[in-house]
Amino acid sequence: MKIKELLTTKEFERVNIERFTNEYFEKVHGYGVVDLFDALKKEFGRIPSQKEYIERGLMRAEEFFADNPNQWCGYSLGNHTFTWDEDLIRAVKSRLDRTYNSYVIEAQVEEYVIDNYDVKMPRSDKEFYLDYNFGSDITILLEDRFYYIHVARDSKYSREHLAKKGDRKSYIPINGKKFYWTRKWNKRHTGHHSLLYNARSANQTETVNGLVLFRDEYLREYFDKLFSGNEYDVLGESEIEEYYRFLKRNKII
Repeated sequence: MKIKELLTTKEFERVNIERFTNEYFEKVHGYGVVDLFDALKKEFGRIPSQKEYIERGLMRAEEFFADNPNQWCGYSLGNHTFTWDEDLIRAVKSRLDRTYNSYVIEAQVEEYVIDNYDVKMPRSDKEFYLDYNFGSDITILLEDRFYYIHVARDSKYSREHLAKKGDRKSYIPINGKKFYWTRKWNKRHTGHHSLLYNARSANQTETVNGLVLFRDEYLREYFDKLFSGNEYDVLGESEIEEYYRFLKRNKII
């Protein structure tokens, strides 16, 4: 069943989650759920429902904070220690709910491309490295051309964030050691493209069960234009191949 059809079923009925922020928690990244959506897709053979995603996310987050009560992730949180209490649970549920729509719309775009074009979707053995570390939400190989798609809400913040993200250094922690990768989007690689969504644009998006999704007509226009253009990364010289060599060289995959 396709994603839009799934979202109309009873199992995918959405529950309103309270918007709640915790000043310390908002500075924490990862907290054990970076790969959760992809892991649940593999387990279920479909995207998870909001309920499934939040329930499993709370389980993972509780385990994470039990092991990492002083998780700083590069931020100075003073002497703050995380306690698995009602406020932290509310903050985790709110963050999970906010990220759920972004994962669903990425999955929708990936599904559309696979269904309508003769493409391959390169994956690492640990898929979240492509998003979290390499920085590409959707990586597409069409013939000998790579395209790196960045899906985000159409806002000033998103545009500024994507502009800064391209040269940023990121790392993968393995057994207490950090392996650093420096992105090269804004240098010699031209395969990076933003796909921004605006919930108020009737020509671009539609709402299904409270979730913002792209209209198929808009995706067709976007990708037809993209794939007929000349901004892509070339197989044999691509950034993604450099990245895979980095992962293999450091025995990460």
